[in-house]
Amino acid sequence: MMKRSGFTLVEVMISMGIFAGTLAAFAGVYATMARLSESSRNLTQAMSDARVILEMIRNTAQANGLTGVTGAFPAGGAIAAPAGAAAWSLPGETITLSYADPVTGVTNLNADPLPVTVSVTWTEGGHPGRTTSVSTMVTRR
Repeated sequence: MMKRSGFTLVEVMISMGIFAGTLAAFAGVYATMARLSESSRNLTQAMSDARVILEMIRNTAQANGLTGVTGAFPAGGAIAAPAGAAAWSLPGETITLSYADPVTGVTNLNADPLPVTVSVTWTEGGHPGRTTSVSTMVTRR
């Protein structure tokens, strides 16, 4: 009887099935990582946009006092993009302010320091409503 070397069709089919399963698992991991990467990038951009607003508020407080802040940046209204920018960079992005104390929930526009919460909401992956907030206290130096 002659000895043949090589693989049988069954062995090749089994190895191809294992390879296809491994490839599918890697494709799923890649898709998840891409989605998480986009989410992380969006969160970083939202925090950057909130920082821009906080810097604008800080500059207004130094120039015009805290009453200038509450006049220039009304609570609850959407904040427009800074001069020179066509719009905020995230899809469906809106930025709102609150002057409520984060502990008591009471709004006192005459408080010094003035509690400020900047909330950024955007659309991600076709789902609206992703939100992050930054709270700080602002005072005139």
